[in-house]
Amino acid sequence: MPGLGTAGFVLSGFSTVIFAIAILGALQLLFFVVSGGIPGTGYFYARRLRDGSATVRQDAVKDLVERGDKFALDLLIKALDDREIAIRVGAIEGLGRFRDEASIEPLIKQLEGKSLVIQIKTVETLSKQPGPRVTEALCKVLDEEDPRLLITALRYFKDQREEAGLPAIARLLINVDEHVVQSAAGVLRHFGPTALPAIGEVLANAGDRAKQVVKAMVEIDSHSALPTLMQVFGTATDMHVLIEILDAFILHDLPGTVDFLIPFLERPGFPARAEVVQAIPYLRDPASVAPLCRLLSDPDVHIRRLAATSLDKLVATCADVEMVDPLGQALLDADPEIQRFASHALGGIGGAMVQQRVIKVLWGDQHKDVVAFVEKVVGFPMSRMVSFEEMVLGLDRLMTNQRPTEDDMMAIDYLESLLIVLYGSMFVRGHRVDDQTMDLLIRGRRTFYPLRLASLHPLASRLLKYVVNKAEGDRWRATSYVP
Repeated sequence: MPGLGTAGFVLSGFSTVIFAIAILGALQLLFFVVSGGIPGTGYFYARRLRDGSATVRQDAVKDLVERGDKFALDLLIKALDDREIAIRVGAIEGLGRFRDEASIEPLIKQLEGKSLVIQIKTVETLSKQPGPRVTEALCKVLDEEDPRLLITALRYFKDQREEAGLPAIARLLINVDEHVVQSAAGVLRHFGPTALPAIGEVLANAGDRAKQVVKAMVEIDSHSALPTLMQVFGTATDMHVLIEILDAFILHDLPGTVDFLIPFLERPGFPARAEVVQAIPYLRDPASVAPLCRLLSDPDVHIRRLAATSLDKLVATCADVEMVDPLGQALLDADPEIQRFASHALGGIGGAMVQQRVIKVLWGDQHKDVVAFVEKVVGFPMSRMVSFEEMVLGLDRLMTNQRPTEDDMMAIDYLESLLIVLYGSMFVRGHRVDDQTMDLLIRGRRTFYPLRLASLHPLASRLLKYVVNKAEGDRWRATSYVP
């Protein structure tokens, strides 16, 4: 039947078209599979991330960042293993936009690499996802060496105020890089007094880096830092640490410091005992007078010498009658340095009480007879020959006598001995004395009584020799100086 034949032919032609379209679609699908997949599908991006071209992989990372979905997150995490640093950096930065917990552990793993760029970018990305795990990881970063990495990690702790990082931050105060130290100190200031115990732990073993550690503590709050500084001072053995803490005590002069330091004066085994003796007068506290006076009888000559020096310094701010007897006894010390400092301190205190004590030291049981004899010869009571000027006046009255008697010469011995012991050392400690007075003291005996020079008290003779040598040495240096 012709009709059926025509219809069959039409159907057969239509089937052929359908078949051709199907074949074409299959070929197209095969092409996409072979060439990388259908755009937008997981296979497409996965295949591009495995492409041999770094440019293709980098473009794929950028596209995934723009997608911003869970599918893109998983592929970006896989991109962290790319061999090209630029692609890994792009993946790290992209994950920072997601801020998904699933990316934290893969990112932390990136900190283990050797690439500084990767480490810094990872720290910056993790800083956008604060939490205990991130804090723990960044605490470990603070043990690294590169200053740029350390400073980047410090920003996290400054922004988040994570106290768990305080021990690691405090350790950076002994870093060799000044920028790291300053950054760490700045972060610790943000924590305030809460950071002080952690810094104290570092200070105990800071060695020659102790200065910057102490500085960081007092910059936080000097009053709050005092208990921690005291605690470390009492247990530390490193001299760098002890001296820096002692300097801080002196600089800030906080209440309670002197009372804290006094027991260390009487601890012979304390490493910084001598430094405490030297430092304590700068605190200008009368409470330190008595313990320093006790040290004038210490078996260690170095300690006795330092004690005499410190008492001499204290005279200017807290001249105490309590000093007079111990200083008078120190005049009899075998060490000439102690004699000189004791002499100068007594002259600084001055007054009739000091004069009487020195007279007793010089002439012992005969001191009353000496006083009576001098008063008789000079014609003045000793109460009118107490100050330097008054004593010079009495000496001048005797020395200008062209026909001196034996009594005159003996009175000169007594008076000049007393004058030299009380005031002689002042000539070499910054006091200005006119040339006439200097000549009277130093040259007068040679001019008028050269044969009686040895009649001075032995202590006065030693002090006079020191004054003469020092004065002549200063004069020589002044006249021989060439600018």
